[in-house]
Amino acid sequence: MSTAVHELALMTEVLARVCETARANNAAKVTAIHLVCGAVSGVVPDCLHFCFDVCAADTVAAGATLTIETAPTRWQCRACGQMLESDVSAGHDACPHCHARDITLAGGREFFLKSIEVA
Repeated sequence: MSTAVHELALMTEVLARVCETARANNAAKVTAIHLVCGAVSGVVPDCLHFCFDVCAADTVAAGATLTIETAPTRWQCRACGQMLESDVSAGHDACPHCHARDITLAGGREFFLKSIEVA
């Protein structure tokens, strides 16, 4: 339950910003919303989709399409600087390039509004 509430709050905020941007640009209708959600952000894309129609009702974004791009998990070796990418949230125990064990999470936690399309 708490996950859905978290996504409901996020979607409410996203749509507030989308509608504000549409008004500021004299757009009559938002036709598409594009989000980026990191693989280890803690945000559940299916829950965002579930909340979207309810939150968008009675706004300029009603009927818009919602696209959510998943940003991969990225790790960086602090020893050689090499960036590593994976589809899973499991960390790396050693850099495959220099074999150092100083690996840190460098991406995959992001969540942001990438773009909107208006008419």
